[in-house]
Amino acid sequence: MSELAFEDIPISQVNEYPVTKSVKIQGTAGCGKSTQAFRRMVECAHERDVDVEDIAVISYRVDLIEELLDDLVKEVGLLHQFDLESTGGRTKYLGTAHAVAKRMLGKTDMVTWQDRKDWCNTRDWEYTGDRSLGKLFFSVNDWLVDNQVPAEEATRAPEYDDFESELGRPIDIEPLLEDWLEYKLENDLYDFSDLLTVAISEELVPDVEILVIDELHDVYPLLNDVITMWIDEIQERDGTVIVAGDTNQVINSYQGASAEFFNDIDLPEVWLGKSWRVPESHFELAKDVLSQSQEAPDVEADSDDGELSVIRSGEHLPDSQGSNNPIQLLEETLEYDYGDEDNEETVMYLARTQSQCEYISESLKESGILFGGSTGSNAWTRSESHERVALYYCLRKLSSIDESDFEVKEWDSHATFEQGADISLYTDDLREFVKYVPAEYIIGSKEELRDELKGEDSWKESLLTLWVEPEFWREFTEGADSLDNLNLNQELEAWVRPALENPDNAEVTLGSTDSQLINVRTIHASKGAEADLVILYDGITRRIHNSMFEDNEARKNEDRVWFVALTRSREKMVVVQDGFSYTTNYLNNIGDLL
Repeated sequence: MSELAFEDIPISQVNEYPVTKSVKIQGTAGCGKSTQAFRRMVECAHERDVDVEDIAVISYRVDLIEELLDDLVKEVGLLHQFDLESTGGRTKYLGTAHAVAKRMLGKTDMVTWQDRKDWCNTRDWEYTGDRSLGKLFFSVNDWLVDNQVPAEEATRAPEYDDFESELGRPIDIEPLLEDWLEYKLENDLYDFSDLLTVAISEELVPDVEILVIDELHDVYPLLNDVITMWIDEIQERDGTVIVAGDTNQVINSYQGASAEFFNDIDLPEVWLGKSWRVPESHFELAKDVLSQSQEAPDVEADSDDGELSVIRSGEHLPDSQGSNNPIQLLEETLEYDYGDEDNEETVMYLARTQSQCEYISESLKESGILFGGSTGSNAWTRSESHERVALYYCLRKLSSIDESDFEVKEWDSHATFEQGADISLYTDDLREFVKYVPAEYIIGSKEELRDELKGEDSWKESLLTLWVEPEFWREFTEGADSLDNLNLNQELEAWVRPALENPDNAEVTLGSTDSQLINVRTIHASKGAEADLVILYDGITRRIHNSMFEDNEARKNEDRVWFVALTRSREKMVVVQDGFSYTTNYLNNIGDLL
């Protein structure tokens, strides 16, 4: 969040608006909105003498909530490590609005991908790919619910014409929408948006004294109604409400998001007028893009040390091995030597669509690079990455043991290590690894071993010998070959094997066992995120291009999308043009602006 210790970060306008007073924090990219919101939250908790159970924090980004939880443990002390093992309890009200609503609602069965596919099968509809008949129907359905538009006005949904075109004939969609609702009722299932509609109908409000809502600017009508209900109720209880947002980063207008929702919140405003993160050269370019269709923010950047460059290539992904290839870009633009394990430079690949991110992710995956990213980009989400990295680390460390390093005592069948074997395994990693080890290699039960590992930071291999059969050391010290002996699904093995086969690539990209230095995100999923180096793939699809000429608001929204993209870097940005055969460059004048 800042180079300062968390408790040393000044709170803006605190004399005018004390920490117990409800406020609306507004500022541009990189100005520290989230940091200010959380600083106020912590000090307000101290002033009110309340614990984390009395605080609700709502954000659209799951990873931001996870980062906050870590900070509350390590920097602030409002939480303990064991609090993070459950999403209920003391952290019940920290999450997305949907997650918090679900916890208040209680045990619910959620609609799955398979449920929607099964329903589509009864109509002989495909439910694969973004443009299949089933996917288009549910795009219409979800848009109507999120925007609170009645079924008789379904033609207003952005995907309606595509749905009808794919169907091949005009149709009355209302009976289909009613049938899907009946299907959910019969099976007692909740759709994602149903969590919010039920929260409104049953007036479910977090039982807290402090409510914090981050990135509030990009809410759609249904979500706005839930948020407004919570804000009003918390204020009615004399609680403190802290909201943060930036109307220049409203980039989901196609989903119904509008700056009006943020502007309509009647709270004293804390204005943050300086971007601490974004270099001046990047910010000026971002403002030039934004000013094509709307007023750009009148703020200054704190730093002018940023680098900005453009790469153009005649070759296109995914087949290109030229200058726009993700691996080559990484090798050529990182400040440290590729393979240096002491680096801490973070990298973010950005692209407009999920399909572009999937190509980038596949290139990184095949090279053995461990990376995080947004859901839908085929990158490793934070929860998945811990599972995979733990598996990688355990097998990588175990592979350093040679068969000559140990011998088996005949009298007790345990392996004893010579002096040369000296490895230490993090217990969190080891607990994850043991899940995949066949039971015959464990002395006792796997549950007993995993329980034994709780409460310790690390285990030496000599301690592990007391819990595993001698054959364990022969089967699981062979690196990538050891994967064949574990109980893994094909997807997990496919991710970990290239990393074990290319350990130099894997380890240069790891910051810790649950954090990657490299991330792949769509621009929409990058709001609130940042990196030292951003590799931005310029380009929009024909569908996005056409929508901009049909709707002026779509053009404004697209300018805001690229404003967000151009303000993610702390130091260096590389813009890659002509990267994909099916996209056209959006930043056409970027060369003239450099």
